[in-house]
Amino acid sequence: MDDIAETQAALRETLTNEKQRLVNAGLLREFLRKQLEAGIVPDHYRIDFLHRGSLAVIEALGAVADKFDHDYPMDKITAIDLIDILNTTKAKIMARTQAAQDE
Repeated sequence: MDDIAETQAALRETLTNEKQRLVNAGLLREFLRKQLEAGIVPDHYRIDFLHRGSLAVIEALGAVADKFDHDYPMDKITAIDLIDILNTTKAKIMARTQAAQDE
């Protein structure tokens, strides 16, 4: 097998190896975190993904707020309520992630 074929085989194995993909994701997150802490905004697909994802979440929270305000006209949702939703969501994601790892 030549160098190119070996490299391609290794790449295929890496992409199909879920554990390795998780390790790679962690390394990428750490690399990007360090760059952001240094004031560098990396041109990376994960940064674009984070921005698009956060905008989608903000849009969804807006819809939740509108529904709450419509359904409960005697009450008013606040930014703190939306942060509470985010914190509750984070806790649920972490609990489900832990449960999946325990399986």
